Amino acid sequence: MSTLHNDGRVEVERALRLIEVVRSGVTGASLRRAMTDTLEQFGERGVRLRGSDVDAIAAVCAALSAVLTEPERDRAVLLLNRLLAEHAGPPRLVRHGGWDWHVHVDRSDDAPWHAWLAASAAMAMATMLTESTDGVPWGQCNAEGCGRLFVHDGRGGERHYCSTTCSSRERVRRHRRRRAQAPAAASKASSASVGNSATARAVTLPSASSTTK
Repeated sequence: MSTLHNDGRVEVERALRLIEVVRSGVTGASLRRAMTDTLEQFGERGVRLRGSDVDAIAAVCAALSAVLTEPERDRAVLLLNRLLAEHAGPPRLVRHGGWDWHVHVDRSDDAPWHAWLAASAAMAMATMLTESTDGVPWGQCNAEGCGRLFVHDGRGGERHYCSTTCSSRERVRRHRRRRAQAPAAASKASSASVGNSATARAVTLPSASSTTK
């Protein structure tokens, strides 16, 4: 198992991919195979997941999802500290399996998959949080039909979309919605104007009694 390479982006991206696997709704052998494939795509070798590993990884993914959907910085810190207290150990430098020296933060080199995932992802996310300048450097996409979890560099304030594609699609959708609503609004305004004019004319018409002498 490998932990914390470069700036931790690999660890966070790996966690995001596993979260997507869990949220996809697959179960049983299909879920185990999808988790195994994801771990191997991120460089892990000889992955052999048992049913208990799959369940524990899914639980960790749920805990990480809670962090990634938390917009309040202080609350996110509490959730990360909880994960680190439960799964992390003293940092140490390790070189193995073709990887150069890198930091491990799980409690032992024989830690189970879920504990390794929780420790490495939580430490990487904690590092990202401390380096962000405004709010939390992650979120859940607000685009209709998306809802993907994402991370960013933490600069420029809160973000609402996972990609420029979703952002552009939502902008187009809002524009079309406004155009569709414009005729109805114009018709309502026109009807109100006609009604007001008729009322005004009725008020100013002289009565029969006022014209007789």
